[in-house]
Amino acid sequence: MDVDARRTPPGALLLTIGAWRRPRPATAADAAIHGESNAMKHHPKTLILLALLAACGTAGADTLLVERVAQKPAVAQPARGLTMAEVEARFGAPSEKLDPRGGQKRQWPTINRWVYPDYVVYFEKNRVIDVVARKASPAEVGPKPPIR
Repeated sequence: MDVDARRTPPGALLLTIGAWRRPRPATAADAAIHGESNAMKHHPKTLILLALLAACGTAGADTLLVERVAQKPAVAQPARGLTMAEVEARFGAPSEKLDPRGGQKRQWPTINRWVYPDYVVYFEKNRVIDVVARKASPAEVGPKPPIR
């Protein structure tokens, strides 16, 4: 049963492979007459999006660690490339030396982490690769404490 949609009267239902559906309007004018438009199809999606946006809160007055770090650092930090011995000589002994991670394969170098009061120093083998600031207070939004 092959029926041409252009000859089918508006509102008629067609049988297409076991499912009933209305034929598509032939022109935009036909769509407007029958109340079908893209705006009508996307209207529920727009309402859902607006509801989600309204439900989202703002950050408010939270102090972000990123903002504090972007300012001039108050405490001197180890520079990238320093050795473990140089860091310990310049900044003193760390409050804690965490267990090394990695090193199971040759491609995965051993990462050592030293915890100081204001930051954590990460070493690849025996060289500094990164220094990460710690939270100044519990209210500050920032990274989680290092994994032990």
